[in-house]
Amino acid sequence: MPNPMRMSWNPIAPALVTLVWACTASVSHADLTQRAAECHYSTPDGVHIFAEVEVDEPPLLVDHPYPMPYPSEMFRLGIAGTVSLHYVIDSTGTVVASSIYVDSASQPEFVPAAHELLTTSRFRPAIRNHQRVAVCVKQDLNWVLN
Repeated sequence: MPNPMRMSWNPIAPALVTLVWACTASVSHADLTQRAAECHYSTPDGVHIFAEVEVDEPPLLVDHPYPMPYPSEMFRLGIAGTVSLHYVIDSTGTVVASSIYVDSASQPEFVPAAHELLTTSRFRPAIRNHQRVAVCVKQDLNWVLN
């Protein structure tokens, strides 16, 4: 059973942010690297979705599930995994669940954990011209066993 973990943001560049989750008794962690994305999602109400490089302030993680979801069978078997995806964070700081698009996954069992992580996390919305805006981000989640 995973133990509690910590999560932190470490800005590397305005459009590149690294998020690290450490969990499961210091033997595994997931690294979430955010980078520029092409968005394959359009809002039903026609709200413009910006690329992260088009905003003045990128979204900032403010709340997340604790502990981070780690597929129990993958953990039990000692299997690490990666999910590469992109999604929209709307102007309220919520991930639009229907916008989550998985580019690739090393093991399919990590995809539901990635969805759960994103849809239960909350962000400070991206800012453009002093306005909260929707933004598309691309991230890689890496679960690694040490």
